[in-house]
Formats: sequence, structure tokens, C-alpha cells
Amino acid sequence: MDLDLTQDQELLQQSVQRVLADTYAFDQRKQYLQSPAGWSHALWRQFADLGLLALPFAADDGGIGGGPVEIMLTMESMGRVLSLEPYFATVILAGTCLKLGADPAQRARWLPALIEGRETYAFAHVERTARYDLAHVQTRAQY
Repeated sequence: MDLDLTQDQELLQQSVQRVLADTYAFDQRKQYLQSPAGWSHALWRQFADLGLLALPFAADDGGIGGGPVEIMLTMESMGRVLSLEPYFATVILAGTCLKLGADPAQRARWLPALIEGRETYAFAHVERTARYDLAHVQTRAQY
């Protein structure tokens, strides 16, 4: 079993670390936290430009087709700076729900906005009053 990173994986790791080192000093993080969104929309657009939001999705869906190692490298780098951006909630949780549960037409409708950084999504999977009973759902979504 080869546990060494490929050149592409090393490049991804270095790129993410460099962007975050340039944009996530302690004072910058405080500013992001105090903004109305609680995170940086400009940095989110940079994530999109770097392809980080497209990372786990298939090329047929407009993604890059990265796997668990690429996601781990990205998340590890974000964790090092205590990134506030909703990467895990939007790309990993909600994105995986779309990736695995949506039909091609639904993916074509919802994934481009996620991948381009125009939208953030949430995977709403439990309700406080449900006490983890997945059949007890009161929330209704409207679009």
C-alpha cells in the first residue's frame, strides 16, 4: 500500500495551504467572524476558482472527480486555520446528498450554483423536536 501523495495531491495541498495562509491570519479570521455572514464570501469565491467546491463531484456534473484523499487534504488545511466557510456543510454534506440521491436533472439544476460558489446549501437531516426520529419532520422547504 502506497501512502505517498501524488504530485497532483501535493500541489492541491500546497495551493490550499497557500491561499489560507494569505487570507486567514488571526485578525482576518476575526473580521470574517464579525461579518453578517460569519465567514468570507470573497474567500468562498476563491475556493470556487481553485476548484475546491467542485472537488468531490464527477466531471459529468461539472466537478473535478476528486476522491477521499483530496477532500481530506482540503479539510485538513481548512481545519488548521479554523476556517469559517461552510465547506463541510455545503460541499461535503449537502453536496454528497445531491451527488448520491439526486437524478441527473436535479444535479444539473442544483450543482452548478454550488460548484461556482453562487449558493451555499445545508443538509437538514434532523429536527430538535424530533429527538432523532427521522419520520418526525415538521419543517417544510419552499423554493
